[in-house]
Parts: sequence; C-alpha cells; structure tokens
Amino acid sequence: MKLVKKIFVVMMIVSLAACKSDDDNPSYELTNANLTGTYEVTMLTNTEIETTDVNGLDIITEYTSIGDTFQLNIVFTDSGTTILDGEYRNSYTETVAGQLIDQGSEIIVVENETINYSVNNSTNTMILDGELYSVSLFNENELRITSEEIYVENGNDIVSTSEIRMIRI
Repeated sequence: MKLVKKIFVVMMIVSLAACKSDDDNPSYELTNANLTGTYEVTMLTNTEIETTDVNGLDIITEYTSIGDTFQLNIVFTDSGTTILDGEYRNSYTETVAGQLIDQGSEIIVVENETINYSVNNSTNTMILDGELYSVSLFNENELRITSEEIYVENGNDIVSTSEIRMIRI
C-alpha cells in the first residue's frame, strides 16, 4: 500500500512539473508593428436586427449576410493604413416577422481600397475605417475582430453585429 502511495505522489509531482504556466509565454501585443503584414479573409458575417413599433406591436426585420469563396487580402501597414484587394461572394437573407422577404448572393469586388486603422492593446480594440471592433483573437498567425453597435434610427431600435476572421499569409 505504501508503494502505491509513493507511486501516486511521484506521478502527481511529475504531472505538475510537466504543466506549463501561461505566464511562461508573454502575450502577443496588439500593436501596429505586430499587426503589419498580409492577411487573407476567411470569414465575414454581418447581422442587423431592426425593431419597429407598429401600433404597440414590435415588428422584427433581420438582415443577415455571410461572405464565402474568399479571394480577399488585407494588408496592414505599420503607418495605420490597410489596403483591401480581391473579391468574395456575399450571400444575404432578409426576413420580416419571421417571413423571408429577400435572399440572394452577389460578388463583391474590392480593388486596392485604402482605409485607416488604429489599435489599442490595453482595451484590446481596433478602429477600422471609423468602426470600433473588439479583438477576440490576435497572435502571430490569426486575427479575429467583432463589433456590436446598438442605436436608434428613425425611431427604430437597431442592433448590428459583425465578425471578420483573417489568417496571416
């Protein structure tokens, strides 16, 4: 029995020693210098939900777009500009009160479009073309950003969310 306990204690010590602390690897800081490079877009989604009050009844309109078939690159420069170039297919649906109103797809072509960006490592955010994004993942190989905007337009409540995923190439 004592031998079993000794083996158990040794195994626990070896297991604990083999575990690597997250503190051993410094996090990859969100800076212009670290962001600089060419990324390929792998995911692009957007959902906009509009709530309209019609005689006390909320009518929900939902617009969803999902990008696919990406051939779209984004080049981040150290000076705070990006260059977007390429194309992708955008599929969309629009429903009102749960009923399909419109759907379809279109090819979006972007030809060397330049936009500005800025990053904030302490808040883990990015402003891209004037829109605030939360950086949900950033490392040597990948960047994921999300945004959520809630506002009122013409008396209607609107919630807009989007996500963009990119890999460094």
